[in-house]
Amino acid sequence: QVVDVERLVQSTADPTSDIWHALRARIAAASSQYGFVDFLKQAPAMKDELVALEKGNNTDFYTSRGVRLHSMELIEVELHSDGVASSITNAIASEAALRINEVEKLRTENELEIARIDGQHRMLMQELANQLLSDARAHEAQTQEAELRYAREASEEGQRAAHELQVAENSATLRITQENHTFALRAVEAANRVALETGRSALLDVLEANLRKESASTGMVTGLHMGKSVDEYLHALQSSLPDLDKRISLFTFMQELGARNATSLNLASGNAQLYVTPESANLYLGPSRALNHTEL
Repeated sequence: QVVDVERLVQSTADPTSDIWHALRARIAAASSQYGFVDFLKQAPAMKDELVALEKGNNTDFYTSRGVRLHSMELIEVELHSDGVASSITNAIASEAALRINEVEKLRTENELEIARIDGQHRMLMQELANQLLSDARAHEAQTQEAELRYAREASEEGQRAAHELQVAENSATLRITQENHTFALRAVEAANRVALETGRSALLDVLEANLRKESASTGMVTGLHMGKSVDEYLHALQSSLPDLDKRISLFTFMQELGARNATSLNLASGNAQLYVTPESANLYLGPSRALNHTEL
């Protein structure tokens, strides 16, 4: 705080820089007792202690310059230690490398899980194909054995065995075809759902844009109509009422009167009820202790 302007001007040509350098020297001397981390923790207490010392032991410095010290704020701290800066840089680099490694690890785990699921799927399909082939071969072997066993019997038995083999092969083929068809149907259904949702999103965007355009157009038309009405009203009263403020007040009164008439018409044409307080109706209904609620 400047308490003596004349003394301030006579004592120094740059009071701001003079006082700043003096306080900076005091802070530098006091901060030499701490490490960087301890300094950051103890900075508020050190600042208060330094201000108290300046007020008690160094008043001549400020009195000679016509100023009075009330408080001091630390707004910036610079680190001039290569070791600490290097430690912080290494810690940041280690943290970044750790995060990159975690991301790579997660990506590798996901790829392994995808490969495992794909392998299980392939194994299941191969097992199914092998089972079908094994069943077909077993049935074929049984058929051949039956044909050899009953070769000497009637040709009808041989034809029946051949028919059973054909039925088994057709059944296996049908099962594979049905599974492929089911998979294809599911893929088509998923694609249709995606297309439907995309179409819905596009439709909503178009509807939203149209609604905004319609609202903007309606507001513009209403604003132009209202502006033209106000302009014509004020222009018509210019000759009889030259004062613009009075014309505007009269227009405002007419608008309020129209709004009140519309409200009265709405109340008269329906079953609405109007509740007012004695203050708004300018009524005196006796002491407030005698009435708890007033309805008009």
